[in-house]
Amino acid sequence: MQTTNTKAFAPKKKWSDEEVKIFFSLLPKYGSDFKQYVQHLNRTYSQIKSFYHNYLRRHGMGKVGESVQKIEHDTSNQIKQLQSNQETNIYSSQLNKEAAQMLGSLMDIMFNLQQ
Repeated sequence: MQTTNTKAFAPKKKWSDEEVKIFFSLLPKYGSDFKQYVQHLNRTYSQIKSFYHNYLRRHGMGKVGESVQKIEHDTSNQIKQLQSNQETNIYSSQLNKEAAQMLGSLMDIMFNLQQ
């Protein structure tokens, strides 16, 4: 009995100069978020990921790849912290406005009671 593999595989083909150029133009923006590259290249997620890692290995840039991933991780954490701080600042500003309004109302009440 002959079995067939039902998974579809993209045929292997050499990356064109244009594909390589597009990949490296996207690298600063997307880093190792390979899902994003699929939208711009006629390649599968696996092909893009393999190209990235093979390129780094061939050019002795394994440490660079690790550094890029660390920078991406650190940057992501910094962005999350800034967003959290911004949300806290907005909330704090709203509380300050509400406190000022309440203080104004209290002062009006106290002024009216003294009359």
